[in-house]
Amino acid sequence: SWVNFLTDKGEIFSTKLIKGKSMDYFIDLFDGFTGASVELSEDLKEIVASASVMSNDDTNEMNITIQKGELICGSYNERGWVEKVVETKFKDKTPLNFNINAGFLQQILNMPLTMIVGNGRSLFESGSFKHILMHKIGAGE
Repeated sequence: SWVNFLTDKGEIFSTKLIKGKSMDYFIDLFDGFTGASVELSEDLKEIVASASVMSNDDTNEMNITIQKGELICGSYNERGWVEKVVETKFKDKTPLNFNINAGFLQQILNMPLTMIVGNGRSLFESGSFKHILMHKIGAGE
């Protein structure tokens, strides 16, 4: 169910097969991506893991708030809620707030990443590696 492409520059582009969308749609996700840059802490993987414990099992949804000097991960379910804070280098005056799948986020936090939060999605980069996670529909930004 995966397809892999090798670019002229030797980069590998991998995507899950989705019926009905052309490859241009996925290439456009990366081209011209703009947003607020956030340097992620090495502690983020542990913070996401502990905060995701309370996420709803069906959606695995986690709320992320990034404001001056801190990144806050929160989740809740019928048993209660949890919120974890980690320091980050983020100096924008306008806070960022969005919901994301905690499981998908955990999968890519094994490498040093820079996150760029854009319109409805976040781009994670480490060297030539690029990965996009879509924000949950209805999440505030």
